[in-house]
Amino acid sequence: MTIKQLQNLLLLCSLFVVIWLGIGLFAHFHALFIWGAAAALLVMMLIYLGLSEEKTPLWYGVLVEKNRNRASLSRLQVTLWTVVIISAYLAVALIRTMPEALDPPAPDCQETDEDDCTPQPLNIAFPNEIWLALGISTVSFAGSSLIKTNKRNKYQANLLAQPSPETAIIPYQAKEPKIRDIFYGDDVGNQDTIDLSKVQMFFFTVALITVYSFAIGSFITNDALIRAPHTFEFPAFSSSMTVILAISHAGYLFIKGPGGK
Repeated sequence: MTIKQLQNLLLLCSLFVVIWLGIGLFAHFHALFIWGAAAALLVMMLIYLGLSEEKTPLWYGVLVEKNRNRASLSRLQVTLWTVVIISAYLAVALIRTMPEALDPPAPDCQETDEDDCTPQPLNIAFPNEIWLALGISTVSFAGSSLIKTNKRNKYQANLLAQPSPETAIIPYQAKEPKIRDIFYGDDVGNQDTIDLSKVQMFFFTVALITVYSFAIGSFITNDALIRAPHTFEFPAFSSSMTVILAISHAGYLFIKGPGGK
């Protein structure tokens, strides 16, 4: 199957998911179905974008760093968080904005505050820990890119000063990207060696996202919560988990940088 045929197939599947998403909303399908359809739609869009790349048309093309032609763990982390959070928000927002989706306000609302009598379907809140986790992943993504750029600049400077500069500081540039790149070293000399810091961060990120996804599932399937007239708040997770995530990312960046050499 050619790349163009794959793209057309993805567009057809995306249209099918959109139709079923609309049917599910009006037919009051299970909230998990709505969330799953929204997540599937986002994933198909990302795959389509990856296949649209001219140089490296791959289904995981959004994970590939173009200057090194390798799949990136940092890109994978940002992508996973983006899909989970945006699809969950989209599902909740779609459900709450349907006609008569929210429960009526309290009978005594006129005696308290006028705002309490007005339903707020888009008053959807995320806990601070989620924004911290997203911020940590984004900073790690930007930091890892900066470290690789600094290594390449240092190599080019050494190349002018020395006939044979040390090659261990050169970010490795592959001929063809592979999904396994997210677990392997980034520099010449360790590009075929498994990086344990990447393995650790991958499994920790997957575990954290999986646990939080189950927590989201328990919330959006609770009618009393999702149909609350004023505010829907996504579940919070322990701040200690955020601290562990930050330490994991900091250790990863330290190992990638000059301090890890």
